[in-house]
Amino acid sequence: KVTGNQLTLTYTDASNLDAVNTAAASAFAVSSAGNAAISVNSVAVSGKTVTLTLSRAVASAETVTVSYTKPTSGNNVIQDAASNDAVSFSNQAVTHSTSAADTTPPVLITTGDHRPKVTGNQLTLTYTDASNLDPANTAAA
Repeated sequence: KVTGNQLTLTYTDASNLDAVNTAAASAFAVSSAGNAAISVNSVAVSGKTVTLTLSRAVASAETVTVSYTKPTSGNNVIQDAASNDAVSFSNQAVTHSTSAADTTPPVLITTGDHRPKVTGNQLTLTYTDASNLDPANTAAA
């Protein structure tokens, strides 16, 4: 599952994964067809999960896959506490938890109780939008 620039892999095992002797970032490949390349910057293991920190955030519309190639030498592989190595896998589909980008512009409400109104020296404009308007990026007077 991917959220932003964090891709989480969850393993089933009777015990937790070995958080000390884990695979290097180079053992993983993340791809998104037709989009900017994604590299793995770091690998963290906790309990039964492996979290990959990616070089960039993944947009909700991207189709992403992940592969793991078990290193052939050394002890730095994905493994459980009993030293059983996880097998390699290729092009595993990734589920998104990244929220879809808001691409709908706000529209001024011009009718009913929420139409533009003046109270004293204040003009109030109300907009339709699923989220709140951004107070940090607003039009100048």
